Amino acid sequence: MPTYPTYSVLWNPTTDPAAPTASFLSFGAHVLQVTIARSVGDVFDALRAGECEILLDNFNGAFSPENAASSLVNLFRPSTQVYVYAVASGEAAGVTHDLFRGAIDEISIRPSLQSQRQAIVKCRDVTKFLQDKTITTSQFTDYNVTSLATAVFSLCNVRAGVGFREFIPAVDAVNDSVSFASFDKRLALGVIQEIADSGGYKVYVDGGGNLRLRSRYYDQEGVITRSYNNFFDIVYGHSDEQVFNRVEIRGQPRKKASTSASL
Repeated sequence: MPTYPTYSVLWNPTTDPAAPTASFLSFGAHVLQVTIARSVGDVFDALRAGECEILLDNFNGAFSPENAASSLVNLFRPSTQVYVYAVASGEAAGVTHDLFRGAIDEISIRPSLQSQRQAIVKCRDVTKFLQDKTITTSQFTDYNVTSLATAVFSLCNVRAGVGFREFIPAVDAVNDSVSFASFDKRLALGVIQEIADSGGYKVYVDGGGNLRLRSRYYDQEGVITRSYNNFFDIVYGHSDEQVFNRVEIRGQPRKKASTSASL
């Protein structure tokens, strides 16, 4: 018989969104549905903010921000932190998997006289703050990509004034280097995307709300190297399913000659 994980959907009740406390409260049985979507930025696709939509039972109006009689008034509102995780069962019982950590963007109420009254809570992860944050770096010459990304991530860290916890950036060890890099009053998200594009790297925000940069070889099979004295045969195979390049070919046929039937 299959075993299923236990899901928890939490929110941070604080009257000061700029200084969130460490304790979270559970939405409990009020949760009807949770939808999470996150993206990975690379040379083909730009990094976008991860999104989480929570559908709540709002029968007593507790999650209505304009309800002055609610016990959550001035506590449950935009910029409030949200945390979603799952605890595995079965063989991996007790292992916690972070699914989403972000902040509320919008709370909309779905009133109804004939069916269940609901509240829709829309959230985004830390990427949304990087879209508006401007950074200026030093000048880097012949600089390792890992060190460059670490320096940029440290400038991107957002906490004060935005009601969001400090994220922990993580960068893979990359042997590549850049000949020169300098960013002056640039949007943080654009700088991060430019670093990812420079070497075919991948950048994303994980379920715990941490910004990560992966090397171009991440999640690919390892390479085994061995020396052989004798070769009897070697065959080169090429599959278009494994090609990562995007190629566009355009052409225009020659005009037909007026004195000949050939092209």
